[in-house]
Amino acid sequence: MDGHRTVADLLLKNNATVDARDRVGRTALHIACQNGNLKLASLLLQYKATVDARDHFQRTPLHVASLYADRVAALLLQNNADVNARDIDHCTPLHYVVENGHLEVAKVLLQHSADVDAVNKDKQTPLDLAYSEKDHVEFSALLLKY
Repeated sequence: MDGHRTVADLLLKNNATVDARDRVGRTALHIACQNGNLKLASLLLQYKATVDARDHFQRTPLHVASLYADRVAALLLQNNADVNARDIDHCTPLHYVVENGHLEVAKVLLQHSADVDAVNKDKQTPLDLAYSEKDHVEFSALLLKY
């Protein structure tokens, strides 16, 4: 993965567009987050990648990072990512982490004031999702603290 960072650095130094998009609207930052590539995400942010860029499904890089990597999520939040951004289904990154069982990422989001009462298009909060998942007792306990 360090090779990706090296290539990206070379391209960006030669004026490549940091926020170029693929066919579904993802930026390089979305993809770095999907791959949990902290070094590449950091480089892209140094080159002023749009931290809250949205793909065709209205997902931000933080939505994507919430599925895969707590360190990348923390980096995005340190760079002022919107912790309560909503996708096309009105889900926040916290909805994503609860549905996908990423407790450590949930802790990072909650430390940055993620809204535990955010309601998605199905009228579910992250706590509702935690209750509906039988193995998510830890999530329920964590969310009830906020």
